[in-house]
Amino acid sequence: MRLLPIIKELRTHFPDIKIKHLLTEYNQSYALFVLEGSKNPLKLFFDYDYRTLEFAGHKAGYGIAESDFAYMISEIKSIVSSELCVVSVYIDEKIIASMLVDTNRINEDIILNYVYETIVESDCSDGFENGYVKVSYMNSEKDSLIRFSEDYT
Repeated sequence: MRLLPIIKELRTHFPDIKIKHLLTEYNQSYALFVLEGSKNPLKLFFDYDYRTLEFAGHKAGYGIAESDFAYMISEIKSIVSSELCVVSVYIDEKIIASMLVDTNRINEDIILNYVYETIVESDCSDGFENGYVKVSYMNSEKDSLIRFSEDYT
């Protein structure tokens, strides 16, 4: 398999990280950022007119313009350095919503507001007893899990 130019470009931006060029079962190219000790894989999928970053259940799309690429690189650097984390809301083991959050701004109020907004918008009013919020970092030791119920939200 020939190495894509974007993989070469990524490697110049992240010289200390092993980046593998892999294929999905449908022959879609993607980059896997291999970081020791992380249980949360960071993947970047390539399509014709956009790129999709996947981390801890969260997916973010980026265009192919140079400015989009620069923004994507800055977000990946922030994820790798644990300056950004993913806050995900799950109900019955199914991810309902997720967002990237600046780790300097994360607190219980932000999480509770996000849970409340997610529940209101998701129309899952028939049961939250199996719900939880997962906060995921590149450094998996910082990960946390917050269970919630109808009384909690």
